[in-house]
Amino acid sequence: MDSYFITPLNTYQLKHQPQNKPSLGSLIIRSAEEKDLRGLTNVLLKSFHPSSTWFYPVLRLGVYEDIKSRLNCQLPYYKCLVATGNIKLEKDFPEVEVVGTIEVSLRPITMFGACLPYISNLAVSATYRRQGVADRLLGRCEQIVSEWGFKEIWLHVLDNNQSAQHLYRKRGYTVSKVELDWGHLILNQPRKLLLLKRL
Repeated sequence: MDSYFITPLNTYQLKHQPQNKPSLGSLIIRSAEEKDLRGLTNVLLKSFHPSSTWFYPVLRLGVYEDIKSRLNCQLPYYKCLVATGNIKLEKDFPEVEVVGTIEVSLRPITMFGACLPYISNLAVSATYRRQGVADRLLGRCEQIVSEWGFKEIWLHVLDNNQSAQHLYRKRGYTVSKVELDWGHLILNQPRKLLLLKRL
């Protein structure tokens, strides 16, 4: 099933970082549940569509329903994960918050190719970036793919997203292909790099 986020495909966004970051407390990586939909939607929208526009409520509803339908499909080779942390809002009153998400599923890497394990929609709330959340999410996806019996995992990243590329290189991903599409050729948008990691 295709992901809702097509344009900035599978990028791990790193924008301006806050100076004083709140502590995550204990970070938990687990399967997403329906109760996480609002938090998931917020993290994805703020990561992939940070500027609010007049159609933001429509976009929010579309993202919410898209994730909800994938969670309810219960496909054998699909997993949506969330990273949650105990955020201390006031003394002794922690609140569990969705701070990151990632999806892994089988999909064709090339137009007529076989379906292979593919990571999409890796996003971490701006407040909690650079605290190892994305690294932990990727690590859990790699474990899941190994449990499925596959020996490699794929993802896309934009060629101008140096922070994400650094993270992926550290985890052992290498460039398999530089993709040229109409967005790059006509609109001068960043190219997409197809990355591969052998497990």
